[in-house]
Amino acid sequence: MSRMKDFPRASFKKAMKLAETAYSLGGEASVETCADQMNMKVSGAFTSIISTAVKHGLIVNKKGNLESTALTKLIVNAYDENEKTTYMREAFFNMPLYSQIYEKFKSTKLPHEKFDKILIREFDVDEKQASRISGWFIEAAKSVNILNSDFSFYSEGESANDTSDETEIKSPEVKDSYVKDIASEVYSVTIKAPFLDVSINIKEEAHFDAVDKLLKVVKDSFVNLNKLNGTEDD
Repeated sequence: MSRMKDFPRASFKKAMKLAETAYSLGGEASVETCADQMNMKVSGAFTSIISTAVKHGLIVNKKGNLESTALTKLIVNAYDENEKTTYMREAFFNMPLYSQIYEKFKSTKLPHEKFDKILIREFDVDEKQASRISGWFIEAAKSVNILNSDFSFYSEGESANDTSDETEIKSPEVKDSYVKDIASEVYSVTIKAPFLDVSINIKEEAHFDAVDKLLKVVKDSFVNLNKLNGTEDD
C-alpha cells in the first residue's frame, strides 16, 4: 500500500520546469531565486513543486538550495527527442506511486473512468487528492509516451515480442541492434525495454558515452521495479 511520501504533490510538467530552471541557473540556486525565475512566490504551492521534483529525482533540496541532478543534466542535454524521452521516463518511474500504477495496469488498459476510485481504494490516495493525482498521472504518462490515446500502455504492444527478442539476442541477428552501414559509414545502437525503443546514431566516439548512460538508466529502472515488486510481495 502506498504511503503519503510516495505521492506527487504537483504535476510532472511543473517539476520538470523547476528542474530546468535550477539547471539554467548554474545547476544550483536558492528556493527564492528559482521561484522568482518561474514568476512564482515561495508558498505552499511552490513547496509542493519542490517536493515532487525531488521525488522524481530531478533536484536535491539542500537547506533551501535546489541542486539539479545528473538525470536533469541528461534530459536538458539529450542528443535528440528520443533520448530525452527515455530520460524523462526514468524520472517518471522514480515516483513510487506512478511505478506502482504502471506495474498494475501495464498489460491492460488504464480504467480511466474509475481511476479516481481505484487510487482511493487500492493505492490509499486521499479522496481530496485522487482526482488531481489521476490527472497528473495521465498527463505525465502521455508526455513520456508510455500511455497511448486509448489508455493502453506502450508495453502492451511489446509484450508479444518478448520471446522473439530473447531469441534474436542469441542469434546472429543481433547485428540489427548494432549495425554498420558500409555505404554511409554510420553506426547505430538500438536499445529496447518494456517502456522504450530508442536508436542512437554513433557519429563520434563521445556518443558511446550517451549509450553507456542510457544503459544505466535502463538498468536502474529494471532494478527499481524489481525492488518495488519485492516490496509489494512482502
